[in-house]
Amino acid sequence: MMKKSIVLVITLWVGLSGSVFGAGFAGGEITWRCAPNGNYRFTLTLYRDCAGQPFPNQQELVTNVPGMSTIALHRVSAHDISLECSCPPMNQVDCQSVGGTGVFNSGAVQKLVYNSDSLFPHGVSLTGVPPATGWYFAFSGCCRAPSTNIPNSDTKEFFLRSWMYPYQQTAVDNCFDSSPEFLERPAGVLCTGLDNIWSPMAKDVDGDSLVYSWASPLQNSISDVITNYATGYSYQSPLPGPAVDPVSVAAVLNPQSGLIEFNTGISGAFLTVIKVSSYRNGELIAEVFREVQFLLKSCGLNTPPVHNPVFQNPQGQYTLRTCTIPAGEMLSFAISVTNFQYCQTSSGPPVPQTIAFNMTGAQLAAPMNPGGCLNPPCVTLTPAPTPTSNITGTFGAQTTFQWQTTCDHIAQTSTGTADYSPHHFLLKAYDNACSIPSLRYYPITVVIDNNTTVPAPPILCVSRLENNDLRITWEKVTQEFPSFTGYYISRGSSPTGSFTPFDTVPNINQNTLVIPASSVGSGQHYFQVTMNKRICGYELATPEPAASNIHLNASLVAGQPGLVDLQWNTLFQHSLPGIIQRYRVYRGDWAGIWQHVGTTMVNHFTDTLIFQNQTVQYRVEAELQILNTHEIICSSRSNTVSMLLTGISEAEQPKRMIKVYPNPAQNQLTLLPYLAGGMATVKLYTYSGAIVLQREVLLQPGSPSTLELTGITDGLYLLHLETDKGSVTEKIQVIR
Repeated sequence: MMKKSIVLVITLWVGLSGSVFGAGFAGGEITWRCAPNGNYRFTLTLYRDCAGQPFPNQQELVTNVPGMSTIALHRVSAHDISLECSCPPMNQVDCQSVGGTGVFNSGAVQKLVYNSDSLFPHGVSLTGVPPATGWYFAFSGCCRAPSTNIPNSDTKEFFLRSWMYPYQQTAVDNCFDSSPEFLERPAGVLCTGLDNIWSPMAKDVDGDSLVYSWASPLQNSISDVITNYATGYSYQSPLPGPAVDPVSVAAVLNPQSGLIEFNTGISGAFLTVIKVSSYRNGELIAEVFREVQFLLKSCGLNTPPVHNPVFQNPQGQYTLRTCTIPAGEMLSFAISVTNFQYCQTSSGPPVPQTIAFNMTGAQLAAPMNPGGCLNPPCVTLTPAPTPTSNITGTFGAQTTFQWQTTCDHIAQTSTGTADYSPHHFLLKAYDNACSIPSLRYYPITVVIDNNTTVPAPPILCVSRLENNDLRITWEKVTQEFPSFTGYYISRGSSPTGSFTPFDTVPNINQNTLVIPASSVGSGQHYFQVTMNKRICGYELATPEPAASNIHLNASLVAGQPGLVDLQWNTLFQHSLPGIIQRYRVYRGDWAGIWQHVGTTMVNHFTDTLIFQNQTVQYRVEAELQILNTHEIICSSRSNTVSMLLTGISEAEQPKRMIKVYPNPAQNQLTLLPYLAGGMATVKLYTYSGAIVLQREVLLQPGSPSTLELTGITDGLYLLHLETDKGSVTEKIQVIR
């Protein structure tokens, strides 16, 4: 009888030997995706420390969804994700070498994926609206892998959970939201004493906003929180910090990027729980809790491969890992990883280490993301790694990052298009040192900027064409403008009154619009042009002050036969830096021959005529010129005014050819020609007939010229002018 009892005890010990080591749960998460038919596919991802016991092929989720207590799952994949080492002499740490040994936290980890497809081929059907407290989906198993920050964690239940919340009280019968997912696997073994960075790299296929935060691990049930952390640790400070080691830098979790940064010289295994919350239009819609076990070990003299920053600071130095570019810009830069170390061989020639790196990010193209990126166009790497193969090299390995950005890469918020959208990428680089390769992560962030606004283009010219149509010309937008929908032209009856939308020009390269006379008539009108204010989005820019067509009026000067007064309105209600505007006045005779009769910077002009009982025409053209080069940008032409002029008699013509003032004069005379033009001879006579001054003067109708009287004594004189229209003699008095 005693003998049988001994045999029974031995058999029982052997049968329980696996449970002595435990299952070795080292992390995982629960996610779901919308199936094409509106049902749900649930996925459970588990990370197993290979020193523990194998996991079964089937698992199940428990839930508080009414009428559904469990969801059965079937395993679809199992991969050893231990880092490979190949440096001689090889001493690989992987699931094969440590499987079932009970030597936990060596770096040998297996990733197992379960989903609901096999047992729910048409998806899991959910109905109704979740309560305000949400529906949970949970998984539990025994037991956890040992953790430094939680005493006796290997005796505690492993408990994962995710939550589905109501959104605008919409029934979930037809799936409208997929949960956040994760692109980056657990970090593996990281070297102590380095500025380490890691992120789970969550993505949301619906484009919902994601927020990262620390959370507590659970055991046994959805409300059973693990609280017995080792001294100096908590769920909000799960990695060694100053409370444990004065020289350690506590882990900081960035709520927007998910980047975790820390530096410690403490080795060990540290359990962390990262909660990723997704928001749509500011409303919480889902929470996924991801458990990750960080393994920290000394890498000795071996250091990880180096990836230097790729972006320049304002001083032109490459010190940045973040760049900001406007939407629509093409971004291209080289990624280079270097490592000049050798395998620690005991004999034989030195063997260089091999570098391996890959990258994760929601915007990476296939094959890095097998299903493609979140919002095309995607980021390409040339050459490109895959989920199962890396870019490798000796001493160095390179690839080229290239991305054509668009407005699709700017997030949409409840109030419209966001001001900017950061896109995060995580580069993972390691060597092949044995037994534990040196590993380091490097972040790269590209911020797509929508904060740059483009001002509305100013109107440059408004020209009345010969058929009385109006042509508007404005400044063309030359920069990249992905969201351009058109130039919007409005018309008003006054510069400050209300403006009514008139027409749209959809081509960004077109900067003119001809408006038929039948639509605007022959009067004066005011116009404004606007367009989208932002590179992305449809908020209109505030237009520049209005511009008007030039409306010309002509009339005879009262009491001044032969003088015509021309007046017109100001073209612009705004100023154009670096631009000058000159008005050129043209007169047409009865035969239709036009003559340029003057240029002015103001909006009025006086013309002198010798025509009698003939019809003359006037028009004004405003030339817009660049100040430095005098290059003509465009020209605005006024309406044409016709008038019948009586003119002046032939006897009066010599007197009206030129005006001389002031009289009496002191130091100079001003000559204002009305009719005369060209070179004229000016002579000043004394009453005794002596010439005291003689000059050649260039006369231009409407433009004054001066005659200096230096050395002329007081007295009466006769001023005689010989011009192309005849001669004129005026009595002049000089008084000092």
